[in-house]
Amino acid sequence: MKNYQLDLDNRYNCPICLHGEISCMPLMEAMSCNFCNHIFTIDAQAQILKLADSQLPIVWYWNGRRWQSIERKSTRANFNLVYGIFSLAFVILPTLIMGIAAYIFPPLPDSPLSWLPLLWTIIT
Repeated sequence: MKNYQLDLDNRYNCPICLHGEISCMPLMEAMSCNFCNHIFTIDAQAQILKLADSQLPIVWYWNGRRWQSIERKSTRANFNLVYGIFSLAFVILPTLIMGIAAYIFPPLPDSPLSWLPLLWTIIT
């Protein structure tokens, strides 16, 4: 693979929106897109472009014609695992609290909505 040098003075296609061009921001060592307004930083030693205005570590390298994404499968798998655990907890925890509360403090049998806690626990 040929080594293409990234330069802050050149204009490149935006790797996110694919419509705009990224160019150097005045008085900064960063680049921004003129279409989607994302901000990027260039690591000159590693020759990679990093998305600076995001929490996720999104990185690309320039192959001479277009940007190539650098995939980090372990990071993506960890994010999926964390999101899965939180989503299960978000669904199960309120149901568990409602079921335990209905079991410990049962509603009065003659109240009009005494069936609601049991039905809500079963449906959820």
